Amino acid sequence: MPAIDLKNELNVAEEADVALLRGMTIQSMRTERARGMGPPYQKMGRKVFYPIPALRKFLAASTITPKRASTLIDGSSPRRKATGR
Repeated sequence: MPAIDLKNELNVAEEADVALLRGMTIQSMRTERARGMGPPYQKMGRKVFYPIPALRKFLAASTITPKRASTLIDGSSPRRKATGR
């Protein structure tokens, strides 16, 4: 009987994978959770998992679009300020 890949079946990521993705240590992730911050998570026994759809939503909400980049995204050309040289 083949083993079931529960992470894929449940559509979740492990704590270490999310920490790596976010550029954080596992301990920082744990501190963040203890303070009620960070992405939504689920506990199964002692293991912590992050539902992929909730993680995507959390990361999308954390996206910062610089003002200059937003003008380039819509197809307009960037404008340079005149220098008084």
